[in-house]
Amino acid sequence: MPDPATVLIVDDDRVSRSVAVLALQDAGDFRILEAANAAEGMSTAEQEHPVLIITDHYMPGEDGIVFCQKIKARPELADTMVMMLTSASETKLKVRGFDRGADEYMTKPFDPAEFASRVRALLRLKSLQEELKRDNAELERLNQSVSQNLDGVLNLLVHIVGLRVPNASNRSDKACDLCRWVGSRLNLKPDDLNALVIAARVHEIGKIVMPDELLSKKEGSLEAEDRDALAQFPIFGQMLVGKIPQLKSVGYAIRHQMENYDGTGIPDKLMRQEIPISSRILRVVNFLEEQTIRGDDGKKELIGLLHQHRGTLLDPEVVQLVDEYVRVVEDPSWLEGKRQIAVTDLHEGMTLAGDLCTANGTKLLPQGSRLTSSHVERVLEHHRLDPIINAVYIYEPGGAGNG
Repeated sequence: MPDPATVLIVDDDRVSRSVAVLALQDAGDFRILEAANAAEGMSTAEQEHPVLIITDHYMPGEDGIVFCQKIKARPELADTMVMMLTSASETKLKVRGFDRGADEYMTKPFDPAEFASRVRALLRLKSLQEELKRDNAELERLNQSVSQNLDGVLNLLVHIVGLRVPNASNRSDKACDLCRWVGSRLNLKPDDLNALVIAARVHEIGKIVMPDELLSKKEGSLEAEDRDALAQFPIFGQMLVGKIPQLKSVGYAIRHQMENYDGTGIPDKLMRQEIPISSRILRVVNFLEEQTIRGDDGKKELIGLLHQHRGTLLDPEVVQLVDEYVRVVEDPSWLEGKRQIAVTDLHEGMTLAGDLCTANGTKLLPQGSRLTSSHVERVLEHHRLDPIINAVYIYEPGGAGNG
């Protein structure tokens, strides 16, 4: 029988330590150690080599982020998992913690069940990392030479996901195509676009830590507990990918790919512009994949669902572009008898082959509208205030809409 995992809790508040200890005692078999400050925590860590350190951020003397940085700087402790606890919710603070090596963040006060679940997840990931080190010499070799062979690492990661997660390879290819197109239309910088496409390739990588029986379950047979477990995959994904220096930004995008635009998502309840644009695009990717898994993959149905969740789950601007992608790019036959023009090329007498909407989803004119000079003037005025980011499609002279 394996020895219980050693967990070190570092917090100057005795009550907070007690709450964390009780939550873990109720959740499973752990060897729990305590420390009242960073200095005591470092001494205990050097002696006991815990698998996981849970540290408060705000402590007298040395704060949790500095403590975490020192832990990760020690060769014998560098692989120790670190969870940060804090009453602060600022995004910048969390980013700073992740940059210093933290593996997970949790805001106080926390729900004991969720806290225990996050701890178990970190320990499962640690176990997986140890297994990969033992059983996959190729992955270790590629990680050591990642600056020379990043493509090799990515191909291996994609291969692992394809082996473990049903139909992931097919979804990965589709996600890359969509993200590359949407990112280009949003004029992302080359490095940001490349990171987005990489994130799309491996966006499901966090699922490889899930049990096979869970991954193989059909959508209709998933229990609430199963859905809660699957919902943790973005966190696992960041942990697996974000440890590769060149892929830190990719890991951050993966972590937030299930954040909702209105702030109701996971894991950090970011909202609107707090969510990285790459994550907002991946959120739509995941949304489309969920509908396809359920069998709702008809084009009209998908477009209707996208707009139904615009501004709540999904970024309105991204929805507008994905609407065009689903209608036009995935179905080139739609362009028969139509052509694409810039909004500034609209003129009187043209007939719209699709709805004309702004980035925020405001419909200016419906499909089939025959433009007048006043239409064109009004459209261009709106375009200056709320840009039309989609391409504009019109019927060719003599086409179906110009009967």
